[in-house]
Formats: sequence, structure tokens, C-alpha cells
Amino acid sequence: MTALGLGLATPVAAQSSVDWSGLAYLDYAYLLASDDAEAVGDNSFDYRRIYLTADARLDDAFRMRVRLEAKGSSTTGSGRPAPFVKDAWLRWDYSEAGHRAVLGVQPPPLFDVTEAVWGYRSLEKTVMDRVDARDSRDFGLRVDGPVAGPLSYGVMVANGNGVRPDPDGAPGKRVYGQLRLAPEGPFRATLGADVTADDALGAEGGTSVRVSALAGAVTEAFHGGVEVFSLRLDPDAVAETTSEGVGVSAFGAVAVSPWLELVARYDYVEADAGDAGADAHYALAAVAYQPSPAVRLMPNLVVTRLDGAAASVLGRFTVHVDF
Repeated sequence: MTALGLGLATPVAAQSSVDWSGLAYLDYAYLLASDDAEAVGDNSFDYRRIYLTADARLDDAFRMRVRLEAKGSSTTGSGRPAPFVKDAWLRWDYSEAGHRAVLGVQPPPLFDVTEAVWGYRSLEKTVMDRVDARDSRDFGLRVDGPVAGPLSYGVMVANGNGVRPDPDGAPGKRVYGQLRLAPEGPFRATLGADVTADDALGAEGGTSVRVSALAGAVTEAFHGGVEVFSLRLDPDAVAETTSEGVGVSAFGAVAVSPWLELVARYDYVEADAGDAGADAHYALAAVAYQPSPAVRLMPNLVVTRLDGAAASVLGRFTVHVDF
């Protein structure tokens, strides 16, 4: 029976192909200013993110991705790196019209277009991801496809628990929806929302609602845009009053030459829309030098400030490597 099973499996396996790829963000950071005077001068080398990805094309209709991530801030109890599953999904292109379904740990329909317009996740996450308004991954079922002309949609039902499993099998789920506009030419726009049922937020309940919009452009000389979002958490047994906040991010990169770009960004996030506990300001400036298609060298400066506190200034040298 074993021999028969191997014999039957061989033709199927021979039809699939697996492509391996990787990505690394490497940093040297130096704290130039802080409201904690003793911390000024702290500096370190670190890897902010390392990916190892296997992409398998099973046949004309099915694809599979498994991606592991490791980062310096994620360690075991003994302080060693703790890799985790970043992506694990199966995609089915079930329609010649362009509709597809994806099941597993995957990006929700939130960040795809914004990250493409921003283009520098190696420097910083997009604003909703940066302030933990929403996770960059979720476990569930996503469906995408065209609507009409340059308009497309994305819908997903998921656990609302990031890459973490949902061992309790809570009945509450997070439902995402997004409309994307990408006509011929530079313009890009999205309008999206998601609702999290109370049981997905924990035993005490509560309902979370997010709405966001993006307007941007991508050309050979410039890419950038503006993204805004609103986050509302309705009363539950923990928070007796409704909390609601907004955030905005303006960003752009100008090409000085085919291998050099100047990058700038500013975020403002109200206290109830982020994780800082106060209204927060974030600014970034960078020079991106690309000596190779696979390598970017980026000296950058990051300034953060909470209302009522002194600014923190971090100098970094970031290397982005695709392999």
C-alpha cells in the first residue's frame, strides 16, 4: 500500500513547482534624543525582519504560500530568536474573470494597495499596522475579484486574532471589506471597513468598527499619498464608554535618479485610535540608495512625540535585502 501510495503521488508532485525567496531588514539605530535622558546614546545592531518564503504553484488554479518570519523583538524565554508562521495559505483562482479565494493565514484586504503606494515597509509599516489599529495578518477566508473596469473588491471573514490561533473557537469573527480603484495611469484609491463581533475581542465583549480611505499616485518620478482611518470601540464590560479616534498618514518618495530616492512621511494618530495612550506624532525622513536591484541602503531619521511629552529622535541606517 505504501509503494502504491508513493507511485500515485509522484505524478501529482511532479506537476508542482516551488520557488524560494527571502527578505531581510537590517538596522543600526542610535537614540539621539529622548524624554528619558539616561536612554540617550543607546544604540544597537538588529534585524527588524527576516522572511523565508516558499511559493508553490500546484497547477493552473491552485497556489500555496508558507512564510516564516523572525525579528529581533520576538524571542523565546531564554532570549533566542523565535520564528513564527507569517503566511500559510492556499489560493484558488476559480474564475477566468479574475475572481479568487484564499484560505489560511494571510493579509486581510487592508494594506495591499497602501503598501504598494508607500513602497518602504523596510523603513516603517503603514499607519494602521504601525499603531496596532489592525494586524497585517489574519486567519480566515478571503475573496477578491473585479467589479467593473478598474474597480475591484476584497472581502474576508477571519478570527480577528492576527497570526495567533483561536483555540477557544469563539463565535465572534472580524469581517473585512474593501473597494479598490486602479485605473490606467498613476492614480490609486481604496475605501474599506471592518467590523469585529464582540466575542472575537475577548470574554468581556465589545464591538470594534474601522473605516479607512486612501488616495495616492505611482509614477516613475514619484509615489505617495494620504491615508485616513477611524477606529471606534463600543462599550463593553471593561470600557463603559465608547472610544473613537482618527489617524492620518501623508507620505511620499521622489526619485532623484534611477537609483536614488528622497523619502518623507508624517502620521498623526489620536489616542483612542492607537496604542500610545495619547495623541501621537510620527515623522520620518530618509535617503534610499539602490546600488543593486536586490539591495537598498537607507540612512533615516525617525521623530516621535506624544502630546505633553518631549520628542524622541532615532537615527538609523537600514539595509533592505531581497534574496
